[in-house]
Amino acid sequence: MRDIEIYSNVRRLLGKKILVIGGSFGNHIGVGKPIKVFVEYLRGLDLEIEFHLATNGDRENLLRKVSEASLVLINSFDVVRALKERDLDDAYRVCEMRGTPVVFYCHETLFVYRRLVAEIGGKIDAFVKKILPNSHVLAVSDRQADWLGAMGCRSVRTVYNSIGSQFVPVQQNVDKTAQPLILMVGTQQRRKGVELFSHVADLSKRKGLGWRFVWLGAYTKGADACYRSDHVEWVGHVSAEEVRQWLAKPRYSSSARLTTRFRSGWVKP
Repeated sequence: MRDIEIYSNVRRLLGKKILVIGGSFGNHIGVGKPIKVFVEYLRGLDLEIEFHLATNGDRENLLRKVSEASLVLINSFDVVRALKERDLDDAYRVCEMRGTPVVFYCHETLFVYRRLVAEIGGKIDAFVKKILPNSHVLAVSDRQADWLGAMGCRSVRTVYNSIGSQFVPVQQNVDKTAQPLILMVGTQQRRKGVELFSHVADLSKRKGLGWRFVWLGAYTKGADACYRSDHVEWVGHVSAEEVRQWLAKPRYSSSARLTTRFRSGWVKP
């Protein structure tokens, strides 16, 4: 039923233009990957998808692109941070006058949202009060959808993060006597639990549990000054295919039980 609904919604956009506004489209970060998967899913359909990198001082170009689009997707609060409040407000007014649907794809956790409010409160408050209640909102977890709804969003749907359109079957050779693997997928940042993960790994070691802790994801400046345990295997950046192979492991085996990503959309035991 869900696939039929998605297909029906996509058909309404055939022959039209989607504008995706973002602060970053890099494939190495969580904000960029879901959009890439989204585009791969739509590739081959009669659709034009244009990306616009949100930058301060590009008002005329932004408003022109918005005026030509049939649907505008704002990819995360990065856009609110990057654009002048007036420019984003005027872009929304153009959409409102033309009857163009606006979709806000929220990737931030409540923790990050509160930090943004502390840093650039005025711009965030204006966006939440003026634009968010009249936009369709995509959340990356049900919990995130709840707090977005509490902020006044009337149309919220959870879209779980994806690592790509190809999937690997989970192995079936289960050995419940083996020790577990605790797996984290995501860039190394304080907000994603680098220190918590490290302390749990240390505690496991002290108790002699023999658990294996592995973190898949590149080091970023967001992890500067964070405690990083020697009992964690910091693998670094890996390809989507390698992530799929890790996730395909059985819940219990010589490398097995896994938990992924503290970031709101990826927590799966």
